[in-house]
Amino acid sequence: MSFLQTSCSRIAALLSVLLTVAGPLRGVFAADAKIIEAAKREGELVWWSTIAQDQSQKIVDEFMRLYPFIKASYWRSGSVGLHNKILIEARAGRSSWDVVSQTTPEFIFDLKQKKLIAPYDSPERSGFSADLKDRDGYWTGTYALPTGLGFNTQQVKKEDVPKTYKDLLEPKWKGGKISIDDENYELLVGLEQAWGGKPALEYLKALAAQNPAVGRGATQRTQMLAAGEFPLAISYTHTVEWSKSQGNAVDWVNLEPVVIKFDGIMLGAKTAHPNTAKLFIDARPEIRARRRWLELNSQNASPLPDLAAVDAELRARDARDRSRAIAPLRQAEDAVLLDTSDLDIEAAFAKALELVNPSVEKALAARPRG
Repeated sequence: MSFLQTSCSRIAALLSVLLTVAGPLRGVFAADAKIIEAAKREGELVWWSTIAQDQSQKIVDEFMRLYPFIKASYWRSGSVGLHNKILIEARAGRSSWDVVSQTTPEFIFDLKQKKLIAPYDSPERSGFSADLKDRDGYWTGTYALPTGLGFNTQQVKKEDVPKTYKDLLEPKWKGGKISIDDENYELLVGLEQAWGGKPALEYLKALAAQNPAVGRGATQRTQMLAAGEFPLAISYTHTVEWSKSQGNAVDWVNLEPVVIKFDGIMLGAKTAHPNTAKLFIDARPEIRARRRWLELNSQNASPLPDLAAVDAELRARDARDRSRAIAPLRQAEDAVLLDTSDLDIEAAFAKALELVNPSVEKALAARPRG
């Protein structure tokens, strides 16, 4: 039997069981009513973030649209500046932030060691793999930042773009032709994991011998790339893609192995608004919109779709479906809602079995024997 046939058989069997025994089950994954009521009394959220300013603003706006009784604000800086500000406040006995998003692992570890963040086992964490969350609940990786090679399309033809890390060591890329970040430690860590410590270190020494243009920050360096300050830049590919969508003469390619780090979100240990902070960490309405937005981006949609517009379109469609005489999105009173937003097919199937099995066993036990 093929994988497709096996999967279809499993799903059909599961649906049959759900239709037969789902009646007694109850369980809708939603924000805790007590947390919402407490958040209404707090009425404020302060988020410190390393996420780009335009993206941070959209996230805050979406959160306030979901919870209009909360006034949310953010402060954005690089990972070093953000961490330093947290430590300065801590030494002064203050903490003016509720939630922090940080991309640097050693800074996240430092916050945990200094007890400046608190564990929060968000119900959404179940959909994240073990390597994207702290086992004690202190942080959860919310999105990935892949590193690749950006290039100025007016200075480098597509066919001439380096295809491998080794290609960057060619003599023609010597003398300020390659932009690198002076804090891009993850490149060393990633190459070390892929190649081993000695080969990775030897490679970076050879790259340094190319006399690259050293700078700080993916956004700023991508702007300089677009302006023609250098033809190549080792940078976050999503930053280059964004610049490309704005009409700049830039593009990017992956270099294998692709080095990726994540941005982790954390709850402040001394937050003045713990319940609004939890709602912010849990917030889910944008998940489907973000998934669709990323799908359109991966298809090279032009112009680049606006996340808020995608979200509004999905919400409008849901509203239409719920108002129909036969509404596929209207939950029946005796139905179970299984939230699969962050689950793949195997995890969704396992979760469904977890919900159904107790009722199946109960139904089988009550079946007349004879």
